[in-house]
Amino acid sequence: MALFFLGPALGREILTRLSLFLAGPDAFGNPIKALHAWLSAWLHATLPLLAIMFVGAMVSTLLQTRGLVHWPAMRPDFGRLNPKTNLGQIFSRSNAIQLLLAVVKMVVAALVCWRVLGADLARLATATFWEAPQLALGLSRLGFKVLFAIALMEGVIAGLDVLRVRLQYHRRLRMSRQELREETKETEGDPQVKMRLRQLRRARMRRRMLAQVKTAAVVITNPTHYAVALAYDRAKHAAPRVVAKGVDELAWRIRTAAEEHRVPIVANPPLARALYHVPLDAEIPPEHYKAVAELIAYVWRLAGRLNRKREAA
Repeated sequence: MALFFLGPALGREILTRLSLFLAGPDAFGNPIKALHAWLSAWLHATLPLLAIMFVGAMVSTLLQTRGLVHWPAMRPDFGRLNPKTNLGQIFSRSNAIQLLLAVVKMVVAALVCWRVLGADLARLATATFWEAPQLALGLSRLGFKVLFAIALMEGVIAGLDVLRVRLQYHRRLRMSRQELREETKETEGDPQVKMRLRQLRRARMRRRMLAQVKTAAVVITNPTHYAVALAYDRAKHAAPRVVAKGVDELAWRIRTAAEEHRVPIVANPPLARALYHVPLDAEIPPEHYKAVAELIAYVWRLAGRLNRKREAA
């Protein structure tokens, strides 16, 4: 684009500055002045283009990195010029991909040029008979045509390359399974240690719960799968509380503890399953007051009869 907009003006400036060479070898007096004039002409013509290319390259890089600049990487490091230390990088997979991309670009550029110039090859064959202005105009048009096609091709390839580099970058950021395990240990703790702590807490809770069975007024069972121990102290609580509960093996241990401490065991499957969902040390819901009250009253009456029999004996 810079060449398209600035090319004609820069071309005229070059022709103006170099026209003195056409006047003869003595136009500048000595070869040093002639060389100075020649370099000055080319610098005036190329510096604007080089400046635009530099700014464009810098802006495109900043857009790709989202404004991130790694200043340490910009410091001169002559160790990078040592082929011995960089031999592995020369034959690395990344450089092989870059070489392959360069070859593909050259092939595609050649095909694009052939495609663009195919229709003009017959006209170019007669270019030796053109006048100088016609030759300059025709070649400039063909040059802009080829440059536009190559720039479009490079844009497509660059877009695909940016996508490839981003995918490769995100793939490198992925952590392995071992790294995930290590990070989980650092953030959440070792899973094995956490599992062991849960087992210890569960065992401690079971021991404490089984110790509370001796204070229960009654143990309601399923009769084998569920067991719920209820304690009732009219002076402290308005309703019975669940002091122990369990299923299967824990239910068997609750029944065993109840037998050891002579706590009455009553089989009532529907009530046992319902009370099992009540949290520990919580009072039973009001909808179970009547059924539980009848059980406790029955147990107390039974205990009173046994006591009277013992006193009579």
